[in-house]
Amino acid sequence: MLLVWRMRQDLRLQETRAIAHAIIVSANPERSDADKILSTVWDDYRNALLPYQVGMMKNQDQAAIEYLKKEVSRGPLKVVPLAPLTPSTHRRRGRRASREG
Repeated sequence: MLLVWRMRQDLRLQETRAIAHAIIVSANPERSDADKILSTVWDDYRNALLPYQVGMMKNQDQAAIEYLKKEVSRGPLKVVPLAPLTPSTHRRRGRRASREG
């Protein structure tokens, strides 16, 4: 019971810290690194709230890197769209011809 209470207190502290940082950084608009600070604070809060996601994200990133390395070793990558980039006019002509005829 004490462990659960302690974890909730830690999460409340992280939440309060994130809100305080957001207020302080947004009150000082001339800071050039404001986005970086807020991103770091948000990441810290998210990692405290969901600690298991850190490992999951590392595993997913590593799997994606390994896949890309394997594909690049086969040669240059070729990007092919799944659908045509421009609408096809052949179908429209066929429909008009069948209506007129």
